Amino acid sequence: MLTLGVMGLGLAHELQSPLTATALGLELLALRLRGDDPPGAAEVADEVERTLERVRRMAALVQRMRAFAKAGGGADEAVDLNRAADEALALTRPALSELSAARLVRGAQDAVPLVRGDRLLLEQAIGCLIINAADALGAAEGAERTVTVAVRRLADGAALEVLDDGPGFPDAEAARAPGVSSKGEAGMGVGLALVELVARDAGAILEIGNRPDGGARAALRFHVDSGKAEDAEGTP
Repeated sequence: MLTLGVMGLGLAHELQSPLTATALGLELLALRLRGDDPPGAAEVADEVERTLERVRRMAALVQRMRAFAKAGGGADEAVDLNRAADEALALTRPALSELSAARLVRGAQDAVPLVRGDRLLLEQAIGCLIINAADALGAAEGAERTVTVAVRRLADGAALEVLDDGPGFPDAEAARAPGVSSKGEAGMGVGLALVELVARDAGAILEIGNRPDGGARAALRFHVDSGKAEDAEGTP
């Protein structure tokens, strides 16, 4: 029941960013169409297509979340972590550009083995970590306001890291619990709990903590059997 509850709250949490980006895009388009110098048909068509793509992703996410809750797990497919990181950045960048001063940086892009999991849900989990980091930076005065997403090769697998230079976690272990939010009344406290569910389904470990030089680190750590690993191009 706890899992189903977190999935329900998590769905609302994960849809908030693309819904906000969609609303802002449509509002801006409406203002421009009513203005003295309206955009041409080709530009309008491009914006409509971008909006439709966000709507398609939201519809696909709803279906994946339903399947995840019903069957007790997501799809089992080969996932390229570098590609998943790029997709998560593309998903979150439009909303964060409007709502946050955080600068998104693509860090290390090590060639790592493919991992197994639900690609779409993993992209959403990475996006959730990015948004959480950007939210933390929004409350940090004097911070560099940088969120870095990196993929690193490990001796026994791979790690996808989201790093920030904000205030860090007041209590990293407590942050994992459903209902605990660093945003106070503005947060639902389901982000990290949902990420942990998705990570566990993919056989990964969610690592969270503070960096020695300041800021927070959240990482999805995947163990990959070297005898069964495939490289990022899918070659055994």
